[in-house]
Amino acid sequence: MNNSFAIVTDSNGLSNKECAIKDTWVFRILKRLSEKKYVGYTFLIRSLTSKDILNFRGLKNDLFSGEYQKVILSFGIVDCSPRVLPRWILYSLRERKYFKYTINLINKKLLPIFSRYLTYQWINRKEFKENILLMKKMAESNEVYLFFTPIPPASSRLKEKMTGIEKIIDNYNEVFLECKVDLIPVNWSENANEYFIFDGYHLNPKGHSLLVESIFNHVI
Repeated sequence: MNNSFAIVTDSNGLSNKECAIKDTWVFRILKRLSEKKYVGYTFLIRSLTSKDILNFRGLKNDLFSGEYQKVILSFGIVDCSPRVLPRWILYSLRERKYFKYTINLINKKLLPIFSRYLTYQWINRKEFKENILLMKKMAESNEVYLFFTPIPPASSRLKEKMTGIEKIIDNYNEVFLECKVDLIPVNWSENANEYFIFDGYHLNPKGHSLLVESIFNHVI
């Protein structure tokens, strides 16, 4: 479809306790697209990584085969965040009776103690770069235009939970520049806290509004 868009995002494109669906950047971009006679499709996946985009339920073929003229991709924080547990262990624990208790124990007791020593990431920088380059190659071969949003800056809350996360985010955002993909400029203010809800990770209405204007002005 020559007038079609696809939007792919992690949970930062979803509603939350402080942001209704109608106020999310995804909903508002879709509304603007329809006003411009574009057809928009969404792929909203919690805990989305760059690897998932290439492997998850045929998503790769949906996005990069030429079915959509333009694809907006928003991910990265799940790739780069330091972890206590590998992903496969975390997912296996979700099937257990005491999953919530275990996660609360990790977040409240272990993470504050060991956060400065966390170096394990679900997707390391090398693999992150390889994944983006592969997306770029597949898109170019089918004349699909890719647009990436940068990983949002670290809030104070996130810095407390993950020592050094601000430098990690900057390091991963540099990958987009190294890969020479179309990175949507987003003018975050120095006080990143104003864009996030209480958990320091998910966007509040102001954060969503900033993404709406940044994406629409750059892509449409």
